[in-house]
Formats: sequence, structure tokens, C-alpha cells
Amino acid sequence: MKGTMILYLFFMALLPILWLVIALGIFRMAAWQACPVALLLALMASAEVFGMPWGYTATAALGRLTPPIAAKPHGGLIFC
Repeated sequence: MKGTMILYLFFMALLPILWLVIALGIFRMAAWQACPVALLLALMASAEVFGMPWGYTATAALGRLTPPIAAKPHGGLIFC
């Protein structure tokens, strides 16, 4: 039973990557069309299969889209 569950989790984590390989390689879909679908598949898998809270999932997906708002004295950036 445990081996079956590990295989299930492995294939669910692999699903966005498989989608990208199929969409880009076989269907010859443009990357700007295929990548949002892969992002949605990854978000769904992380929240529903792996139990990541939706708030964390949204933050992980959208957190780095905001521009930096300040610079630290040692040269690092502060992100929202």
C-alpha cells in the first residue's frame, strides 16, 4: 500500500512536467500558452494532493511578481 501511494504522489508531482513535454514537444504549443496550464496543474497538485494550504500556494506562485520596494544597506533587496 505504501509503495502504491509513493508512486501516486510521484506521478502527481510529475504531471506538470509531463504536460510541458507533451504540449511543447508533441503538440508544438507556444510556451506562453503551455506554461500557465502547467502552473495551474502544479498549484492544484500542491494544494489538493500534497495538502499545502491555498494561501501558501498562492503566495508561492505570485510572491515574486511584485517589484522590489527597497534596498538593504548590504545590497540585498526587500520584496513585498
